[in-house]
Amino acid sequence: MIRLSIIIPHKNSPLLLSRCIESIPDIEEFEVIIVDDNSNDHIVDFINFPGRNRKYTHIYETKEGKGAGYARNIGISYAKGEWLMFADADDYFTSNFHQDILSFLEEKYDLICFPVICLDNKSQYFYSEINTIINSSVYSNKEKAISIVTPFAKLIKTNYIKENRISFEEIKYGNDIMFSINAALNTENIYIEKKTTFYVYNIILNSLSHTISVEALYSRLNTSIRQYKYLKNNNYGSCMRQINSIYLAYARRLGKHVFFYTTLKLLFSGLLVYKAKYKNISKTNYILSNIKSYIRIF
Repeated sequence: MIRLSIIIPHKNSPLLLSRCIESIPDIEEFEVIIVDDNSNDHIVDFINFPGRNRKYTHIYETKEGKGAGYARNIGISYAKGEWLMFADADDYFTSNFHQDILSFLEEKYDLICFPVICLDNKSQYFYSEINTIINSSVYSNKEKAISIVTPFAKLIKTNYIKENRISFEEIKYGNDIMFSINAALNTENIYIEKKTTFYVYNIILNSLSHTISVEALYSRLNTSIRQYKYLKNNNYGSCMRQINSIYLAYARRLGKHVFFYTTLKLLFSGLLVYKAKYKNISKTNYILSNIKSYIRIF
């Protein structure tokens, strides 16, 4: 019986992918599903593709080049495990992963969230917002799960995902946000683990998730606007992360016209002052209280 399906989208990073899958035990209980998103054959040796020598690793190649969201959806369609877990190719699992995860596979929850170890390329520890949310004394378990908009370091029941038709958006940037929100919104059967850590989130500054470009900025901004409207309509607007200063800082680096457009988008969507509502202060006072941080952007 396959207990766990680990789905890994991949594109042009075979060495990092090798590290990731080698950190997963090659046992019958765990299947590893790698979906290659049209990698360049000058970069990737498909004959000796990472994982081909592993018994319980399955490799699927797509030529559409539709991004990680599409690749993850392909992985879900092939998954046979009782549980789903997602990993990025540039991340990896700790040596105690197998023994730590076993007891959680017996749980009856639909969704279990775990803290992460966050490292940069030089193995220096980074702040993780995921861990801050998990340890929050303000949010409920459901609010915590809604607020963690990354798919990794979670166990999700496969039948729950398939029966509710929860899928990733097939867009280049921010494809995992709505999936993560819907995975939490559709159930009350959620557990938040605070101590067990087995997933190493590897910060690579030139990776797609840290790309700074006009295309990336606008795509992520539009996704955040949809995210906020969706959360607000479902009475979870307070779970929206504070993103104003990040977007404005990136926009300023890309030019004044980008900064102006981004500011208007944030203003008219309500995102520029949305936290005022949940802090019970006036919008004017909220803007004034944050004016120093806005000035620093310049």
